[in-house]
Amino acid sequence: RLGISEERIRVVPGGLDERFLDDPGVDAVARVRELYGVIPGSILHVGSLHTRKDLRTLIRAVSQLPNELAPRLVLAGSGPEEESLRSMARVIGMADRLHLAGFVDDADLPAVYRAASCVVLAGTGEGFGLPVLEAMAAGTPVVAARAGALPEVVGRVGHLFPAGDAPALASHLRDVLGSPDEAARMDSEGREHAASY
Repeated sequence: RLGISEERIRVVPGGLDERFLDDPGVDAVARVRELYGVIPGSILHVGSLHTRKDLRTLIRAVSQLPNELAPRLVLAGSGPEEESLRSMARVIGMADRLHLAGFVDDADLPAVYRAASCVVLAGTGEGFGLPVLEAMAAGTPVVAARAGALPEVVGRVGHLFPAGDAPALASHLRDVLGSPDEAARMDSEGREHAASY
């Protein structure tokens, strides 16, 4: 479009703050569990509560999982969809499993990722998907929509599902949460992948 030679162009991806690669420690994880409600077994979403994040698909998917596999879905962030998501959770019988944590202090993010069992980005228009890298750096398995920039960022480490497909997302969550071996693989490979950023 601009008539600039391709040889003059370099693509520079977003970068990861190295603190996400550091172990926040048991005390920090215990503190954020209490502060933000990220109980053991939690599925976590970090980002704005906006339509483009497709949190409705995420809620429907988690509702298909047994409580013992995924006792809580934690949405960390705020936005215009907050009340409608609460209402949806009530209608489908998930009100007691949905926890809106609100804004998470940036200093607490590494421990919040570490406290979760899985991080999900279901959005269809992510320009990069920094929470994917942050979660991988923390050793937390990632499941993301096959949309926008997410497949490129996730690489072969995380699980990708067709955007908007709640049953497919639920199936991937079962695979990740129900298999300690798969979670361990994603922990190891995810840290290595994230470190390259």
